[in-house]
Amino acid sequence: GADSGRLRAGTGRLVPVVDDRGDHRAAVVTLTYVRPVGTAYAVVWEPRTPRPPSSNINAQNNEVAANTSIVPIDADGNIVVYSSATSHVLVDVIGFFDVSGSTAAGRFEPVGPTRMVDTRNESSPENLYEESVDGNDRVVAFAVEGSFDVPAGTSAVALIVTALSAPGAPAGYLTAHPLGTAVPTTSNVNVSGNGDRRANLVIVPV
Repeated sequence: GADSGRLRAGTGRLVPVVDDRGDHRAAVVTLTYVRPVGTAYAVVWEPRTPRPPSSNINAQNNEVAANTSIVPIDADGNIVVYSSATSHVLVDVIGFFDVSGSTAAGRFEPVGPTRMVDTRNESSPENLYEESVDGNDRVVAFAVEGSFDVPAGTSAVALIVTALSAPGAPAGYLTAHPLGTAVPTTSNVNVSGNGDRRANLVIVPV
């Protein structure tokens, strides 16, 4: 298995994302920086290939930030994670891209960019959602399948989710998941509070 503990500045670590690669060729992962020591960036890539020149996530000193990436995996089911600064880095696996299976099953169908919900505005026929409170958590539910040109029978959607914290608000996070299922233990978007705004790519079942 992978080593535990913080990544040291300027080092990479081999991270297993699946025990048996099988038909998997790439993984969808969410990387989360947890309080890096100084300004930081991280890169993920396939082992035994050159490190890409671009970063997958950037973070400021001592903040928590998340971003989603698609990364090829090697024959052993591993990826490499590099950090420019000393930090804990969380790697959450969302799913995989395979080489087998019919092209109709699991095929990505792009639709025109559409804003589905904006909770800054009240729910309305053009901005339809339901809001509730669960303990200290705020829950927002809205329909996806059959709306906004999303075809019936869709199993998952790719969304850009933006979290906007209010002035004076504490740090927090947002998690997207199918209605009626248990809340995952991983976050999709993290905000530092006090007016911070962050966006991230989310691939979520419906």
